[in-house]
Amino acid sequence: MYKIMSRDIASAIRKEFTTSNPLPITGGQDTSASIGQALDSPATSDTANATLISLFKRLLQRLTTLFDRPAITVLAGTLNTTGDNTIIASPGSGISINIAYLKIQLEGSTATTVLLKAGSTTRERILCQNQGDGLAVNYFPNRELRLDANTALILSLSGANSINYAFHYYTS
Repeated sequence: MYKIMSRDIASAIRKEFTTSNPLPITGGQDTSASIGQALDSPATSDTANATLISLFKRLLQRLTTLFDRPAITVLAGTLNTTGDNTIIASPGSGISINIAYLKIQLEGSTATTVLLKAGSTTRERILCQNQGDGLAVNYFPNRELRLDANTALILSLSGANSINYAFHYYTS
């Protein structure tokens, strides 16, 4: 047989909880004194004196807000113009573009460098050597590629070679 507890722990538990000092059990048994009373006191804060069930309920409430994302806008297209090409215009003062997914792929066979820019700042450099080369990134929730406030998303091509792109984004 396997030992669940060491003898020291088991004897300490036996000494602590005796018939004169019983193990406190709450919420599990119905006694005439507790009929009609709520067995699960709600957790009003993270450190409240509450039951494990109410703390678990509070955790579940917080998890739903942890992974919330605003509505995603999907944008896809093709480019073949050398230099800067504005894909998403500046959203306005104090508002940022948050990219949740991006895909950039070379359609032609001529090597092309694609710069993904936030305004004039290069955020990603993609070298597409062969047809079909590119980059696809799916960012985790709350870890999106966030552009600086009020900056446009720009793709800059090193040559007039055809690429396709897709962006899933939201603004905040």
